[in-house]
Order: sequence, then C-alpha cells, then structure tokens
Amino acid sequence: EDNDGSYYGNNLQDRLIDTAWCSKEAADGASIKYDFPTNTKISKIQVVNGNAADFKIFMAYAKPKAFELSFSDGSSEKVMVKPSPKAQTIALSKPRTVKSVEVTPADIYAGKSQPNTCISELRFE
Repeated sequence: EDNDGSYYGNNLQDRLIDTAWCSKEAADGASIKYDFPTNTKISKIQVVNGNAADFKIFMAYAKPKAFELSFSDGSSEKVMVKPSPKAQTIALSKPRTVKSVEVTPADIYAGKSQPNTCISELRFE
C-alpha cells in the first residue's frame, strides 16, 4: 500500500506524488480510462512516472516507458515517458477534442524488487 493505503486510479489526480496507481501484476495490460464531463480539448499529458514517494521506492517498482492512448474519436497515439520521478509534460502529436481517453502503460521498465507497474500522477491539459 502507498501512503494513503491504496493504489487506486483516483491517486493519479490527487496532486500528491507519494500516492500512486499501480497495476495488480507486472505488465498486466491494465489501463486507466478518463471520462470527461463534456467534449474536452487536450493537447498535452502531465505525468509523474513510477511510484515517486521517494527514490528507493521509485527504483523498486516497475514503470512505463510509454503510454498507448486510445481516444473516443477513434484515434490513437503512443507517447514515450522518461524513467524519472520528476513531473513531465508530453505534447500530443496534435490536439484532440474527445469525451474520453484510455491510457495503457506499455514497454515497461522492470522494478528492482516489485513487479507492479506504477504511475504517481497523470492529467490532461
């Protein structure tokens, strides 16, 4: 468990890097779906990769090298993510106006001691 006692999806938007979403098993193909209340224009992803509670924990858990993004407009895109616990902003190839996005971690960096793939924060702008 992380500092709030869970690894749930809502940890991705709580603005706390010591809470994380983690898959139940290593590279299990788990995905996170973001449903927006209305059609929303997005052009970037803000992410804190891995379990960023501290550097030792960050190194222990697996983390994505990339995200496969599937948009409600039928398009998709793969974006690369740095293996860093620092905040990253990643531009999409083009802005999209969508009702939802499904995010699937891909090409996983193995953790030193934990098989679970984790992400501390993930938001769209």
